[in-house]
Amino acid sequence: MRKKDLMLTVLFALLLVGGCKNNDTPVTPDPPSDAELIISKTSVNLGPGKVYDVVTLRNDGEDNLSWSVTSKPEWVKLSQLASVLANRGWERLEISFDRSVVAHGEYSGTISIESNGGDVDIAVTLNNQPAELDVNQEILYFDRNGLVEDLILYNHGTDSLRYEITSMPDWIVIPGDSVGILDEPDTLHVEARPWGMDYGDYTGVILIESNGGNVDVTVSLSFQREVEVFSGEEAAHVMIGDIYQEVLDHYGQHDLRSYTINDSLEAGIHMIGYSWIGLKVFFPSRQLVLYPNVPCDQVTLEVPYDGLIDNVGDVEIGLGSTRDEIVAVFGEPDSVDGDEEVYDTGIAFTYGSDQLSKIRVWEP
Repeated sequence: MRKKDLMLTVLFALLLVGGCKNNDTPVTPDPPSDAELIISKTSVNLGPGKVYDVVTLRNDGEDNLSWSVTSKPEWVKLSQLASVLANRGWERLEISFDRSVVAHGEYSGTISIESNGGDVDIAVTLNNQPAELDVNQEILYFDRNGLVEDLILYNHGTDSLRYEITSMPDWIVIPGDSVGILDEPDTLHVEARPWGMDYGDYTGVILIESNGGNVDVTVSLSFQREVEVFSGEEAAHVMIGDIYQEVLDHYGQHDLRSYTINDSLEAGIHMIGYSWIGLKVFFPSRQLVLYPNVPCDQVTLEVPYDGLIDNVGDVEIGLGSTRDEIVAVFGEPDSVDGDEEVYDTGIAFTYGSDQLSKIRVWEP
């Protein structure tokens, strides 16, 4: 009996061991992720003139990449905290700071990002300073050769700077709003418009007030009557062949504009004009949009334009001169087209009550 019991016990043990071996299935580890997190920079410095920055996150792998921000300083603001990037995908992470939780001073910290394609850290520093207004130049000079100057406003702090142009001379124009909020440098296009003024030298002040201090910018103008019309070449400092952008650089934004096209739809003409000068510039183009690089082919001048065509002794020749005075300089016209007397040198004159009322210049 004891022998039989012993045999049963051994048999049961063998079955038990055999059953364990049959159920011992090998565990296969998960395959490594084929996602790879790449960032465009590992450090960001915020401060005056740079109140935010952008880091590009890119997945250089074939699998989808899941990422999330696991820690960051309290004062750091992010455009998002987590996302999924498809294979070879990318996105922007905007980094800024919360002005409401930091006093003025210097701070540093780390943004930690974890993903299935690797972990990364981005070091962040902040130099938080009060708003401070500054400009690129404190004196702007103008004359007939240069009637537009760029005034660049800077905020040397990180607080938002609110400014207002509170006064300027009547002959100065700054297109756009006179009030602005400045975090990054802002460019004001300052234009001098002296037409209708007496000839002479002028000075004045542009006053800009802000919560970061006030700035006075002196403006100086020399306004004289000059010879600036040349047959077939130039009129009012616009050379035949100058591109649209060059005209804008010299005179600033225009207030007149039109586009005409001939009956066959084969050619069109853009016109831009400055009514306060009496200047119109024409640009041939088949495009409905006048692009900056399109050259002009003719210029017309009318009242109140005051530049000279010539200066013979003490006689100034320009708009308002008599026909006899014009003929004394240019001779009789080569042809007449309607009310326009045309010269083959690339200039034409129109008269009203025997006085010169319009000039047209082109390249013959």
